Formats: sequence, C-alpha cells, structure tokens
Amino acid sequence: MADISASPFLIFSAAVLSVILSILMVDLHRDELRALGLVGGAERINPVFLSP
Repeated sequence: MADISASPFLIFSAAVLSVILSILMVDLHRDELRALGLVGGAERINPVFLSP
C-alpha cells in the first residue's frame, strides 16, 4: 500500500493561499457585498453605546 499522507507544509501553504485569495475576492467585490448587506459599511457608531 502506498503512503497517501500530505505534507504539513503543503496543507499550511494551501490554507494561507486560500485565505489570501478570499481576502482579495472580498476586496474586489466589496460594493456588491455591501449592497447585499454582507459587509459592514463606514457608518459611525452612536457614542451612547461606547461609554460605560
């Protein structure tokens, strides 16, 4: 039987590349995601909620 285990470095690099790709895709389509309500905008937070 052949050993079919993957290298830990290969798994780590694939995970890092997928995170970078997803960040770039969100940045590229930010306006569409904001229109759908999936990405927060630059609205200001009411100061009442910031004080103790």
